[in-house]
Amino acid sequence: LDNIVAKRVIDCVGKRVREYDPYRWEGVPITYQTDFSNNQEYTNIPLIIQIHDALEKEFNIDIDDRRTLLKNVKDCVNFVLENHQAI
Repeated sequence: LDNIVAKRVIDCVGKRVREYDPYRWEGVPITYQTDFSNNQEYTNIPLIIQIHDALEKEFNIDIDDRRTLLKNVKDCVNFVLENHQAI
């Protein structure tokens, strides 16, 4: 189940980041290790909000943008596993 969720998260996130910022993300492989900040120094808040939105729609969950910043795919997968109820 964890692998299935991870694949769904990767697909969902990959689609959204390429729609939102194709110049940055087109052709870049999205994996479990993908980080959305530059060298841990810069956090792209608008991109992260887009990712939160995509995950909320895909998994029918709520992410409080003021309390949670999912800065990489690993964090996204863990958040979804903790908060998503499989139907």
